[in-house]
Amino acid sequence: MRPVLRRIAIHGGMTAIVLGIIGMMLAELATMWISATFAQRSQVKGTGPDTTAMRWKLPLFMAGFGFAIVAVGEVGLHFWRKSRVPASVPIPLSSDTTSKLLEELLAQAESKTSNPQGSVAPTVPASENTPAPTPPSHPPGGGS
Repeated sequence: MRPVLRRIAIHGGMTAIVLGIIGMMLAELATMWISATFAQRSQVKGTGPDTTAMRWKLPLFMAGFGFAIVAVGEVGLHFWRKSRVPASVPIPLSSDTTSKLLEELLAQAESKTSNPQGSVAPTVPASENTPAPTPPSHPPGGGS
């Protein structure tokens, strides 16, 4: 459970900080809007509504709920991942078989590098590859 608590602390803390900053911006925006609206409605009264509580409640509320949502999500993921059946692990080859295969591959590579022309088989002339004999241009006997 310790890695889950670490993930909750890291992800929840970052979420709380970001949402707290967004909450501060929204609280300032709401304070400006309320002050502008109140000033337009009542020109007689000089004091506007008290918005100091909103300036600290909104960021704390958003940060707290953000942290709580991340914590619930991380715990849910922890239990969901734990309940899944692990995939079957393939049986590894024995070290003797692996070493034999490795030795064969190394021997083949060394033989190719020491004799690069030896690995190429010579081509055998086939009937379709040989040129057809050309007929003589002069008849034998040297006729005139």
